[in-house]
Amino acid sequence: MGFTGSALRKAHVIDVHKAPSDTMAPTLRVGDHFVVTKLHERGRTPARGDLITFIYPQDPSEVFVKRVVAIGGDTVVDTPEGLVINGLAWPRRPCDASAWPEASPGCLIERAPDGREYTIREAPTAPARPVTTTVPEGQMWVRGDNRGVSHDSATFGPVPVSHVLGRVRAIFLPLDRLGPVE
Repeated sequence: MGFTGSALRKAHVIDVHKAPSDTMAPTLRVGDHFVVTKLHERGRTPARGDLITFIYPQDPSEVFVKRVVAIGGDTVVDTPEGLVINGLAWPRRPCDASAWPEASPGCLIERAPDGREYTIREAPTAPARPVTTTVPEGQMWVRGDNRGVSHDSATFGPVPVSHVLGRVRAIFLPLDRLGPVE
């Protein structure tokens, strides 16, 4: 049985997904439809800060979407005050309530050492996390942007780079959220 054009595209070039939960909010909200590029991402280690889709390590039939915060060899300290990767803090500041009004006061802007910024939400009742983790080579540490409710590396551990399916590039529905995803 051969690939159809659509199956070939989905398997190797580009795919679309719908956010099923709010674990990536405010970046991806429940019901957002988004585009994932696959061709360039295969076989490459994502950069810190990339938003990726990957095969969930505990159930290969599930696809997850999370943000890469650390890669193989990195040391992660995940504190209630924020991430510290290889001794460098990812500073946070409160975000403007207009960015995600329903999330205030837990809405924060987090800045990675490369200068990229992401809007996240940190709930005051976030679960306890490991004090320090060193990510094994060939793996990565992923976190949801809605930190208090995300099922991510803080609970299931590192993810093999070989599980990466693609990088999230843009929201295409609903139309009022149309645009690139950072």
